[in-house]
Amino acid sequence: MQKGSIVHYLEEGARKKRAAELKREKTQAISKLWNKYKSERNRIQEEYSAAIALVEFSSAWPAPNIQSANSIWTGPDPNIPSTSAAWPEPKVIAKESSNDYWTGLLSPVSPAEKNE
Repeated sequence: MQKGSIVHYLEEGARKKRAAELKREKTQAISKLWNKYKSERNRIQEEYSAAIALVEFSSAWPAPNIQSANSIWTGPDPNIPSTSAAWPEPKVIAKESSNDYWTGLLSPVSPAEKNE
């Protein structure tokens, strides 16, 4: 086509219009990918923050004495004294002689007194 003809201007206009449409589609695709990236980045950052908070929260308590996750509990640990040994037997301080009701206080018996 000749440069000054109407057909040339129409074709040139159609070509520019198509180029603008392609540029707009490319920009929209890039924008869509960028937004997807940002939302995924934010989601990962929230999960990371939650995991860090959980670790900080759970580290406030001592870790349980677990040898392995697949171990089977076979009873109390022989290295840990039983809880019943921590509670001494009660000792009668005073007793009313006329009946069987306890009027005195109960106090723990020390191992030395228990052997007497």
